[in-house]
Amino acid sequence: MRKIKEIREKVGLSQSQLSIASGVNCRMIQSYEQGAKDINKAQAITLYKLSKALNVKIEDLLEI
Repeated sequence: MRKIKEIREKVGLSQSQLSIASGVNCRMIQSYEQGAKDINKAQAITLYKLSKALNVKIEDLLEI
């Protein structure tokens, strides 16, 4: 399972709720969770918004 999905489910948010909270497009979140897009190559602002909405460090979202 992708880290972003694991974290999102742990905090109890749906993809659409995370989209609203972060301002990141829901399809983009789906792409990261499915591995269609590499979250490690995401723009810094996108990572920042997602990390703030999920209350985690940016590093926690990266697939290392």
